[in-house]
Amino acid sequence: MQDQKYYRFPFLREGKTEKSRQIADTVLKNQGYINAPVTIDNDEWRFNLEYVDALDMSDQLAAQRIANAYLAHMKERTAHFQSRAQLELGRDFSHVLLLHMNKINADHLDDLLAWYAAEGWTFITLDEALRDPLFSAPETYTGSKGLSQIERVLGE
Repeated sequence: MQDQKYYRFPFLREGKTEKSRQIADTVLKNQGYINAPVTIDNDEWRFNLEYVDALDMSDQLAAQRIANAYLAHMKERTAHFQSRAQLELGRDFSHVLLLHMNKINADHLDDLLAWYAAEGWTFITLDEALRDPLFSAPETYTGSKGLSQIERVLGE
């Protein structure tokens, strides 16, 4: 990744209007950045605060309950977006998973990656994933929502 600079729009919000999106794209290109959209969007970050609070209170039972809910959420979001890819776009493709740098991900990344491996997923670089035609397909959505690349192409 030393030769590439990637940028993920905060909250996946790429611009409220087509003009603002085009301006942002131009700024990124002029600065040598590549937009890094995601296909598997989720709210894993929402689990982190409660998880850290439980750990701070030495409540291992609560921390494990939250971690289990986090893992269930990640599995559900993955299934959701993979299903949409297959049903609405007619194929599966190289997915890009959104993850934040936080305590719950650090503590349970091994569990999450083991689940992906058990499900038959393999991992590639972001550069490889972005070669999939999905990431160069016309986006039919413009607006203030932060959406996955799947939803952007579908025009939601």
